[in-house]
Amino acid sequence: MWGVPMWGVVMWGVVMWGVVMWGVPMWGVVMWGVVMWGVPMWGVVMWGVVMWGVPMWGVVMWGVVMWGVVMWGVPMWGVVMWGVVMWGVPMWGVVMWGVVMWGVVMWGVVMWGVPMWGVVMWGVVMWGVPMWGVVMWGVVMWGVPMWGVVMWGVVMWGVPMWGVVMWGVVMWGVVMWGVVMWGVSLC
Repeated sequence: MWGVPMWGVVMWGVVMWGVVMWGVPMWGVVMWGVVMWGVPMWGVVMWGVVMWGVPMWGVVMWGVVMWGVVMWGVPMWGVVMWGVVMWGVPMWGVVMWGVVMWGVVMWGVVMWGVPMWGVVMWGVVMWGVPMWGVVMWGVVMWGVPMWGVVMWGVVMWGVPMWGVVMWGVVMWGVVMWGVVMWGVSLC
C-alpha cells in the first residue's frame, strides 16, 4: 500500500502509515508526526499544539485523562478540541458526546435532519437506526450492532472488534481491522 508494512506487522507500531507516506514513523513513535503537523502527534501530544493549541491525544488525552477520568465528565480530546473555533461551541471537550458537541447537536439537524453525535449520532436519517448511541454504526450499516456490542462487528471484519475486547489484546493487536480485511492481524 505505502511501500512499507502497514496495518499489519509493523503498522500501528513502529512505522504504521510509514516513512513513505509521511516521511517519519507515525502511529507509533510520533504518529501523524512532525511532517504532518510539525510536532509529535498520536504519541507525545498527538493532534498536539500545532493543530489545536493544546496537548491532545497524548499528554492529556488517551494518556493522563484519555477518554477522561470519569470518561465523559472531564475535558477530552484536548481542552475543547473541535471546540469554539470550529463549531462555535465547545465540542469533543467539555460536554463531548453531549448536545453541545459538533455545533448544537453535532453534525446535527442541519446536516442530517436529526441530532447526531449526541442523541442518536449518525442517527436515523443517515443509517435508519440510532447509531453512535444505541447500536452506533448499527444494524442498517453493517447488519449487526457495532461500536457498541461488537462495533465494527462480525459482518464488517468477521470478528468482534471495538466492543467486547475493545482496546484489549484481541483488538488493536491480534484481530482488529481483522484477518478478513487485510489477511493479517492489523491494528
